[in-house]
Amino acid sequence: SSNENVLSNNLVVANNQGISLNNSINNTLVNNTAGSNAEGIFLGMSRKNKLAYNIISKNGYGIRGQAAGSNFLVNNSLYLNDIGVYLIGSSNNTLYENEFINFLNAVDEGNNVWNSSSTGNFWNDYNGTDADGNGIGDTPYVVNETTGSIDYLPLANNLSSGENQENMSGNNSTETSQ
Repeated sequence: SSNENVLSNNLVVANNQGISLNNSINNTLVNNTAGSNAEGIFLGMSRKNKLAYNIISKNGYGIRGQAAGSNFLVNNSLYLNDIGVYLIGSSNNTLYENEFINFLNAVDEGNNVWNSSSTGNFWNDYNGTDADGNGIGDTPYVVNETTGSIDYLPLANNLSSGENQENMSGNNSTETSQ
C-alpha cells in the first residue's frame, strides 16, 4: 500500500518476492536488479506504476502481475526466468522495448498492450523476418491468441537496455561524466 515512491539502483537477490508492490499506486522502479528470487517483481492490485531499465533474471517469475492495471513497463531486460512476465487478471498494462530471453517469455490472461505506436519488444523465440530492414518484424508476435494479446511491432534485434535511458522519476537534471 505504498504510493508515489521511487526505487532505484537496488540489488535484490535470493528472496521469495524481490520487489513487491501490493495495492500500490504511482511508484517508479528504475535501474534495479532482481535475480534468483521466486518472483523478481510482484505487482498485486497495483496501478499506474512505472518499471524501466530493470534487469530481472533467473527468477521463477520475472514480473508477476495479479489484478494489476495501467502499469507501464519499458526497456526492462528479462533473462533466464522460468516465466518472463505473467499477467493474471491484469489489464491495460503497456509493455514495450523490453527484452525477453526466458524459458517461457510471457503469459497474458488479461487485456494488455504489448507495443507502443512505433515499437514492440524483443522476443528470443520470434520466428518472423524483417525483410525491409527497419528493425521491426514483418509479422506480429502472439502472446495469447485467445485474449488477443499481440505484439504488433516485435523488434527484430536485441536492445541495449541501458542506452538512451530517460529519467523516469520526473527529475529533469542531467549528469555529464568527463
